[in-house]
Amino acid sequence: MNFEINLNETTSETMVDGWMSFSARGTQDGAIPAKKFFVKTPEGDKKVLTAIEKDGVVFDIYNMKHGWQQFADGRSNWQFNENLTVWQARPGDDWSKGISIPIAVNNDKLVIWRQSGVSTMEGIQTLTSKIAGQAVGKLPLVKMIDTKPLKFKSGTSTTVPVFDILDWVERPFILEAKQDENAPPQPVQTETVELPANSEF
Repeated sequence: MNFEINLNETTSETMVDGWMSFSARGTQDGAIPAKKFFVKTPEGDKKVLTAIEKDGVVFDIYNMKHGWQQFADGRSNWQFNENLTVWQARPGDDWSKGISIPIAVNNDKLVIWRQSGVSTMEGIQTLTSKIAGQAVGKLPLVKMIDTKPLKFKSGTSTTVPVFDILDWVERPFILEAKQDENAPPQPVQTETVELPANSEF
């Protein structure tokens, strides 16, 4: 099972335990400090995702998507690409590149990292060379090992997460509910079976 991705500069969401984001400067409400990943629960609570800096979390790269995000009228709109190797044309000037990745936390929680922006895309870029040629059906156990500053020509700056792969692991049960959207199709096999009668993030 090969994994290909071009970062040219879903899971059934009823099962999701929260939505993961990276905060370069900290959240405006002060709930999350700068340079941290956090999870927003369906109830609206925000919690720092400590696991990604400790034992790591499992990125479901075979159900990863990338595409374009737009914020308009208080809503977040997404247009995802058909696969990970081709980018559709930018829909408009107010659309930004982003990703969506199902992630298993502690093997018993499912969160989605769906976020756009430079920090997100540059962060994912730190993983691509480590994934290339290594993904053979297993999933990467990913840890944020550092952050780095990124300066723009305008004089402003942001912070980018730096990732490492701790190990390649079998798919956790929490991710089993989703078929591999980015994996090549497998031949259908049939079998006759006779049945007996009778949190912390």
